[in-house]
Amino acid sequence: MNLYTLIDGRHYTDEETWNLLDRVRKVQPSLVSSKERWISISFVGIVAFADCVIFCFPKKLFASPSNISDEDTEQLISLVTKSLIRFRDDYPHSPEDAGFLYSADRRTSTPLLTAMELIQDYEVNGPIRRFLTQYSQNQSGRIAWNRTIQRSDPIFTESSVFYPLPVIARRIDDDDSPLTILHKACVQDCYKRWGWLIDPERYHVNFRQHERGWLPCTQETALTFLSREKWTVFSDREMHVIDLLMQYISSTIRNDSKNDVSFFGTKTYWRVWEATCKHIFHDDQYIYDNLLPQPRWKLPNLKPDTSQRPDVLFVTNDTLYILDAKYYDYRHNMPGGPDIIKQYYYEDTLRSVLCKRKGNDKYSRIKGTTNAFIFPEAPKNEDTVKFHFIADAYIERLPDWRAIPAFALDIKKALSLYVNNTSTNQIAQFWCDLLSEKGSYSFSRELISPISTTKIAKIEESVNLNTGEETR
Repeated sequence: MNLYTLIDGRHYTDEETWNLLDRVRKVQPSLVSSKERWISISFVGIVAFADCVIFCFPKKLFASPSNISDEDTEQLISLVTKSLIRFRDDYPHSPEDAGFLYSADRRTSTPLLTAMELIQDYEVNGPIRRFLTQYSQNQSGRIAWNRTIQRSDPIFTESSVFYPLPVIARRIDDDDSPLTILHKACVQDCYKRWGWLIDPERYHVNFRQHERGWLPCTQETALTFLSREKWTVFSDREMHVIDLLMQYISSTIRNDSKNDVSFFGTKTYWRVWEATCKHIFHDDQYIYDNLLPQPRWKLPNLKPDTSQRPDVLFVTNDTLYILDAKYYDYRHNMPGGPDIIKQYYYEDTLRSVLCKRKGNDKYSRIKGTTNAFIFPEAPKNEDTVKFHFIADAYIERLPDWRAIPAFALDIKKALSLYVNNTSTNQIAQFWCDLLSEKGSYSFSRELISPISTTKIAKIEESVNLNTGEETR
């Protein structure tokens, strides 16, 4: 069985994809698009058939999979997999996307999805443990009074009763517990088959089918035992793990056909890139909750469903930064007019609120705003995290509206910081130094509105408001 690598959104010929995407399209038509001369998959993660595995990398992680070694490929697979795991655990998901990330239903779960959850739980919590009580008179610990009274001779004094050799109860691990044995056996099988996705240094790519005797009993016996055991536990974690064990064993019985397929990943890796940028730049939730104005309708029975939500907001050096994380290959695609206008709107509405804010906190001391787009870039052979300037976006015929710069950020180093939950002041400092050359949009707190009548006049001059057509 072979491992094939593709890139999210890249156009291929059928020959370049070994006709595998036709097999994916039969199972998940929404993931694959094509025209006469090309075919493409919109997915980041792993697609596992019974006879082969496809790993889809995000855009810009490298120029071409054929240019990197097998060892580097395994390391990048692990990095992307871990980014998907953190994203899965940190954010809510649509029902469609959740189907590629969770094993929520034993009837429809796949071995891959369940294995990822079992491995992650095991690394955090270890095996489910059962205990035995060991009794002894030669150790310290909790006195078992019932046994002590029944089996020890007391010494009576004038004022009390004394037991010179009390029976001590000590709780020890029951390594022979059937539940513990089943749990370890399933997790061991998960590691053998899929551990390379998370830890390629310990587990190399291995596509072996289930070995005979991988369980200490038949699969049917294991399922019967687990179903009965589930009614005896009260821990949420243990109930969830038992469900996962039943899902994993059931799916290994069911998924024997060559055309059966497992997915672990997402159609919306742009959300992972956005989450990565939020982490790197220390996205400030306070601004969303307390400063960002929201559009609303004045209708009493209408539930608000309109909102504006910039990707990243943070304050550094008395400047508010408003970033739009764009998961684009900027050499082939750039944000359109609505995306550019949206960033101007975010900036203007926030400046309007900040102009009126009074106090001594860091938000009241903000003196300017800066807008920018952030794109992923292929890794460089450097130890530091680097940006580079791509281009400016601007509004034609409105020269007093400052251009919005676009920058590219090394996606591999960015994902490493996100996956390891680490950060560095180097990024913020480099970012501030870089944007200081572009300047920030300074404003006076005496302003009532940041959009002046001069700007409105220029907008009316540039666009015919009655027809919506540009003036020639």
